[in-house]
Amino acid sequence: MILNEFPRAYIERELPLAHRTLSAIHYDADTDKPLLICLHGWLDNAMSFVPLAQHLDEYQLLVVEWPGHGHCGHRDGSYGYHWIDYIFDLHCLMQEYQGKAVAIVAHSLGGLISRCYAANYPLDIPMVLIEAIEPIWEKPEQASARLKRSFRQQLKQLQRDPHKTYELAPLVKLRSDKSDLPEALCEILLRRNMIKTDKGYIWRSDNKLRLDSVTRMSYEQQQSLNSSVNSPVCLIVGASGYQEVKMQYVQYKSKFTDLTQVTIAGGHHCHMSHPQQCADVIKGFLG
Repeated sequence: MILNEFPRAYIERELPLAHRTLSAIHYDADTDKPLLICLHGWLDNAMSFVPLAQHLDEYQLLVVEWPGHGHCGHRDGSYGYHWIDYIFDLHCLMQEYQGKAVAIVAHSLGGLISRCYAANYPLDIPMVLIEAIEPIWEKPEQASARLKRSFRQQLKQLQRDPHKTYELAPLVKLRSDKSDLPEALCEILLRRNMIKTDKGYIWRSDNKLRLDSVTRMSYEQQQSLNSSVNSPVCLIVGASGYQEVKMQYVQYKSKFTDLTQVTIAGGHHCHMSHPQQCADVIKGFLG
């Protein structure tokens, strides 16, 4: 499966924000169709919404890429990434698109960022969260071990050759083996995360994304930061997706004023593997 099997056209976009520029792809940018802001997950990129976009013709889709992913620039320095930093990226994005978008559709990391943002900066638009409902936390006594592990990884990262080349096919197989996706869908993600050279492929996405965070929130911090969400929310989970998301739904559903949960076929990337089902839920939710 290659991109020309997904006929709906998009344009590449650069989104200058207050603090940096984000990359994106935009479907039907020059129309007056209602706008969905789509936010991808960790180590993915804008291509993760390409299958779903084929079934949402009624909407413009602005699929934004997080720093370090896809065509978006890396964060400065040799320091690793922390998921909470992405909340400021979303905050700056919403300064530009508040009042223009009719909903946020967000997968995994993108969903956690959106959920946390909406708890602190209430939104007047609904959200569709795919395989994401509540950010993770860690016991305080694990802090020292986490810090040391992260520092070891960062020192090792500094020794990596950024120009090392790879063959694409083994990477596609490796990702498929470790995920819920067939190789064809893994390939469209990897092709955007890599650059083809005369000697092979090099990484375009930032290898620092794989580093463990130096610190992680405690349960008390997580609960304080992720308080109630008043905007309508639809949680889509894959039947064979992450079990912890289903458990979190039961545990934390009382934090949402208006929460609908729908299970569709597929795993953690159910919006890619079963895009028609996912699109039907989204259209039904948004009316």
